Amino acid sequence: MAQSNPLHDRLSFMKVDAAAQADLQRAEGVIMGELPAAPDAFYAHLQACPETRKVFASQAHIVSPQSRQLAHWSVTSTGRFDEEYVRAVTKVGEIHARIGLKPRWEIGGYPLVLEALLGAVQAGPGPRQGLGA
Repeated sequence: MAQSNPLHDRLSFMKVDAAAQADLQRAEGVIMGELPAAPDAFYAHLQACPETRKVFASQAHIVSPQSRQLAHWSVTSTGRFDEEYVRAVTKVGEIHARIGLKPRWEIGGYPLVLEALLGAVQAGPGPRQGLGA
């Protein structure tokens, strides 16, 4: 019986195949051009929401997780999903758990970042305005 590869299984479930990875690689420059505006807007939203404001009460509480988010999206845009990627995203999840950010707020916030990144990819290369512009 063949042994399962958890990372491969998860990527397969999310339909992240070689074609999707190639798409990400082609869009890497555009995605990188949208950083750090998209994660900045995500953390501003977390600070504005009453349920998450207590976790991110000040800019000092945001600096480390925000830098990890930038690194996360930078790696994601390369389309390389390996064990290093798994360690990095696991660390972000552990930090969020330690500081009391419930998964529903973390996961619920990702569409905000994805909206900005996908909008940038759809618009293609060129100057873009930040979120809310």
